[in-house]
Amino acid sequence: MSGGDDLDIFGLELWHALRQPGCSICRLKHETARRYIHDLVGENVTDPNARTHILRGLGFCSEHTWQLYDTGTQETGVIIAEHSA
Repeated sequence: MSGGDDLDIFGLELWHALRQPGCSICRLKHETARRYIHDLVGENVTDPNARTHILRGLGFCSEHTWQLYDTGTQETGVIIAEHSA
């Protein structure tokens, strides 16, 4: 694996993550969650099908619920609800 030649997109992401400090698996997990939540807030928050799938899956864990809240607040400037941590 020299310079990421002949890698698919996932192999390339791993190749880059391995060259960063810290755990490459945690980095990839965090980045994937960040991208998903960013897309959810930006494109799917009003999509009834996306909302139905989230509800059927019983929503998100506490960590990702707060990440969704924070992302939505930062990207839209709208505070959905006040919370105390």
